[in-house]
Amino acid sequence: MSHYLQRQTRLRSQLLTSDHEAMLVFGYENIRYLCGFSGHAATLLISHEQCLLITDYRYFERASEEAEQAEVVLRHRDTESLGQCLNRLSGQLKTLAFDAAHIDVGQWHQISGELSGRVLTPTLGLVEQLRQIKTSYEITRIRQAAQIADQALADTLPLIKEG
Repeated sequence: MSHYLQRQTRLRSQLLTSDHEAMLVFGYENIRYLCGFSGHAATLLISHEQCLLITDYRYFERASEEAEQAEVVLRHRDTESLGQCLNRLSGQLKTLAFDAAHIDVGQWHQISGELSGRVLTPTLGLVEQLRQIKTSYEITRIRQAAQIADQALADTLPLIKEG
């Protein structure tokens, strides 16, 4: 199982315990954590059955290359608002959590107005809590990064001279 799928599975478990069918993730750090996409113009809709990465033409190719365990959806910004797109993609979902710390009030009012008929619940730190607990994959990567940093410092120290 890929580490992105493990992360998504952990989030899905959190959603089940909080009686939500899906979550809208807006924070780019959280999106990268859940599917690997490193761009900024994206929204992730993750439900018990699917993971959709919504982006526009500027990032579609990049998202298609980077996103793992997520279907990339192209939203045409000129003809479809994010709320309309979410409404179309969320289908029968009735209870949605959303990443409240990563969206401003104006954007949220626009989106929520187009998601009528659904229970929308703000959450704070749900994905961040998952990010705090490191998997064995993440621990290995952190150790490798520390070794690279240690070696870089050791290689640089002889080059430093007074003055």
